[in-house]
Amino acid sequence: MHRPARYRTKRGSAVLGCLASLEGAFASAAQIEARLIEARVDVSRPTIYRQLNKLVAEGRASRIALGGASAALYRHIDPSEAARETCRLKCDSCDAMIDLDCGEVERISRHIEEEHSFRIDGRKTVFYGRCGRCGGGAPRPSADGAGARAGGEG
Repeated sequence: MHRPARYRTKRGSAVLGCLASLEGAFASAAQIEARLIEARVDVSRPTIYRQLNKLVAEGRASRIALGGASAALYRHIDPSEAARETCRLKCDSCDAMIDLDCGEVERISRHIEEEHSFRIDGRKTVFYGRCGRCGGGAPRPSADGAGARAGGEG
């Protein structure tokens, strides 16, 4: 089926270009606005939001909600990767956003779909916690407050 060409304004192209220049990294509308101002592109924040919403609807960007009704991060989706439905990990300490391409998540997703008749949208799924740089991989203290030692000594 033939799709009509997308109408793209100068400002819309600038938002898309800015998002694509981040090479897969996530950014807020405010961060995109700052980059566009730095590049001397005259565009208002409402226009940025309109363009981002349009890109999400077209499947050319993904949006991850952060908590509040309007707080979100956006990322350009390369057309060659548009079909991938990876979940993401978000560090509560440093705000890092990490793609999670893991067979275990796929196994759980299949289980939920087969046993509970519910399909998870991986593009909108975010697990929150702490990354390895922020102590996410560090041993947790035991119930008595003494941390686990390396090598399994206790």
